[in-house]
Amino acid sequence: MTILPMQDPQERVHINAELIATYLTEPAQSDQDNQIFCVVEAIAETLGEMETHYHAHDFHSLQRSTDQLSILARKYGFYSLDAVARDVLTTLDQTDFVALGAVLTRLLRVGEQSLYAIWDLPRKSVE
Repeated sequence: MTILPMQDPQERVHINAELIATYLTEPAQSDQDNQIFCVVEAIAETLGEMETHYHAHDFHSLQRSTDQLSILARKYGFYSLDAVARDVLTTLDQTDFVALGAVLTRLLRVGEQSLYAIWDLPRKSVE
């Protein structure tokens, strides 16, 4: 018998490093690692809230959290995350709960990979 290993799905994430850099180089803000951490933390917290709202069947709160995530993602150049967040909003508007489960799972995966990717950006691009 042949055993095939299962691979975790991977998504390509698109992050605009230049857009992030513009926010991180404003004169009033000096500690880039702390700034990046705050952005990552805000996105991670919002993703966690979304998962909690989904499992509680609190779709109104899920929609609010998804809106917040989309705004954060767009502001800091997390284009893939924003696109999938908008897909979540579409499934909520259409009350397609089967699609919502699938798209939210994809959003969590894209979110996780986006957060990892932000740490992999060269520090020169955000200095």
